[in-house]
Amino acid sequence: MKALNHRSAPFLGFYLMVLLPVLFIWFYFGKGQVHLFINHYHSPFFDHFFYWITKLGEPLIACTVIVGLLFFKYRYSLILGLNIGICALTVSILKAIVINDMRPFKFFQYFNAPLHFVEGVRLHEYNTFPSGHTTLAFSFFFLLSVFCKKPWLSIVFFVLALLVGYSRMYLSMHFLADVWVGSILGISIAISVYQLVTHHRWFTSKAWWDGKLLKNK
Repeated sequence: MKALNHRSAPFLGFYLMVLLPVLFIWFYFGKGQVHLFINHYHSPFFDHFFYWITKLGEPLIACTVIVGLLFFKYRYSLILGLNIGICALTVSILKAIVINDMRPFKFFQYFNAPLHFVEGVRLHEYNTFPSGHTTLAFSFFFLLSVFCKKPWLSIVFFVLALLVGYSRMYLSMHFLADVWVGSILGISIAISVYQLVTHHRWFTSKAWWDGKLLKNK
């Protein structure tokens, strides 16, 4: 495998360009104003589009890719599998710590603010922080950008991750803060898992790993 920084440069470059401006918007306008602004711009086309795009942040998609990679790249499959597990565990722990945090659906009931809701989307009231879909999407697509050899695919993966994050706000499932922190969590976990599997002695010295699996670089 090539060095992580070489493969991840396009994805991380665009991500950092978006990360700081979004942080400024969050602090300057506040979560309520930002969410109402996003919710105001909707259409039947985007209702349908984001209803489906948000599913890219669900474990089923990542698990399907993992199974496929078992036949080609064992190490990639292991990295993605560990990544999903750690993402799910981390988000679950944080949601257990940050309790009674209201999602947009519940939050705006106190202000009688009319929100646009997408038909067929089951809305929740609590456990908004952080966004699990966003965490998994950024982690998953970041690793795919590391695995691929074409820079333009890395950009495509970044756009897909960004769309998943935006879909969580469009569908009124999360606030901007939930998505922003979720994206950081996802990329941090992905980098940690990648470094662990590709550099730690436990993974590179075991007999079961030194054979056929190690040849899948």
